[in-house]
Amino acid sequence: MVAPTRANESLAGPDAAIATTRAAARTFGIREIYIGGGLCAATRYAPKSVPTLLRAGVAVDLWDTAALALTAHLPQRTRVAGCAIAGAFVIAGVLADVQLAR
Repeated sequence: MVAPTRANESLAGPDAAIATTRAAARTFGIREIYIGGGLCAATRYAPKSVPTLLRAGVAVDLWDTAALALTAHLPQRTRVAGCAIAGAFVIAGVLADVQLAR
């Protein structure tokens, strides 16, 4: 969130410096901090909310994967890298949820 152009260069390439790309990176960043921070706090103070927060994170990452896959005119590198990263977090979240259910 502090340096969205630098952080997003590998994903967006030269488009990382465009204002809308920087704004989107900041939006994604704050959303991840909010959900991740909620998960961390819930593990200690509200353990019953952990599955719900974890599933919210999976839903958000699934949405990101779909958005990256379906958005027209994205550079191929951005589409592939974005889908791989967001998709990996979907898988990680689902696996964590399965582990919690055991």
